[in-house]
Amino acid sequence: NLFYYLTYEGAVDLEKEQDRATREGKESQIMHFGQTPIQLWEERAHPQRADISRDRLIGGEGSEYKIYRPSKKHERKGPRDEPVVFWDLEPRALISGKVCSDSKLVALSKEGHLVTYRWWSVDRATAEGKGGSVPFTCGIEHDKAIKAFKDSAEFVEHLDRSIQIPTIPSVFLNNGKVTAIGGMWDGRIHMVWAEGNEIFEKYFSHGDTVTTLATDGKDCFVVSGSRSGEVFLWRVTSDFKLQLKVTATPHEGAVLSAFVSTELRMYGASGEDGRISLFHIFNGEHFRTIYHPQRRPISSMALVCSPLAAVIFFCPEERVLYSYSINGYLLARVEESHAQVLSPQVTRSAQFMDLLVYGNEKGEVLIREAPFLELHKRGNFSQTHPVLSVMLSKDRRFLLCGCGDGEIYIMCDPRAAASNVRSLDRGLEGLVGPRM
Repeated sequence: NLFYYLTYEGAVDLEKEQDRATREGKESQIMHFGQTPIQLWEERAHPQRADISRDRLIGGEGSEYKIYRPSKKHERKGPRDEPVVFWDLEPRALISGKVCSDSKLVALSKEGHLVTYRWWSVDRATAEGKGGSVPFTCGIEHDKAIKAFKDSAEFVEHLDRSIQIPTIPSVFLNNGKVTAIGGMWDGRIHMVWAEGNEIFEKYFSHGDTVTTLATDGKDCFVVSGSRSGEVFLWRVTSDFKLQLKVTATPHEGAVLSAFVSTELRMYGASGEDGRISLFHIFNGEHFRTIYHPQRRPISSMALVCSPLAAVIFFCPEERVLYSYSINGYLLARVEESHAQVLSPQVTRSAQFMDLLVYGNEKGEVLIREAPFLELHKRGNFSQTHPVLSVMLSKDRRFLLCGCGDGEIYIMCDPRAAASNVRSLDRGLEGLVGPRM
């Protein structure tokens, strides 16, 4: 049995195609109708399809939204409109986070604390048959300082204080047990083992400060970008170390963001030179460069694939969000009232349409439909602190946000109920609340 010839890898050489219309037609054929994979799964087990028949997903039709805020409020400082800079954040600010499983999420604070939360998609009172008004249970399990930015054998902090970025780049691997951290002046990447509280690997491959890190979310690939325009692709080994796979220097100036899409089999990076460089994830070959119309800095980017493969990026100087097709055609342009797009994430609705979810310096979270950027929902999570890290629960029914006050804020449909009520045999002192 044979498929259409364009679906096979290596069947056509797009670089040798002289006719522009023919080339774009072949690219569109490959992008929209797929490619016969050379490898089916990166993971050992076949991923199970989520049961969405009873779930009220974020972005679903008819979904209602309610924001659950911490029970104890901190001192208010008034509305925040200025752009977020890492050095100005409170020590407790949650700069990155990840939902690791159905019962665990982790977050990293500015002061170098790794905070582990126990999480259930059901209220404890509901599980005990007492009835409850909150459709989830979340509380801090551990809060400990880790050697995030400085080794105990060294007396110098290596963070590069000359870079003006919202958060120090960091990503989580191995269900939050391993944290990769950049942002150090000599270009190093620290690999921190949380349980042993030790830096078990240091990588000095970059020639300058690592300004962004991104992962595929499946512990297969990590992408790093530096202040000198380098973009590196790393393979994650079985023991959660990084193996350098592809090196490139496609940018002039700092790389400000990166994004990995396993569905498109691509990764990309954007920089202050107004470029977005796209690469094939399995062979590292450069695919295309997309430019800002006036070559202005691009601070954030994301890749979406349904219903149309596209690149979405934000220009802070214009305060404009752009959407371009993967072939480089402008699809949409939206003016924003905020100066930053923070922690952009892509999720999928019950109708299998991609949604872009991101925070900003005003404490808001916006949900837009891809690729034409129609506003689906705007939620005001905090009037005094920025939303720094955006996370989605594994069942896609809860939107969790780490904010500048060190708290987790949660948005969901208040009617949400877990398909299977979990047994809560481990007590927590409270729901989402202040640090313990």
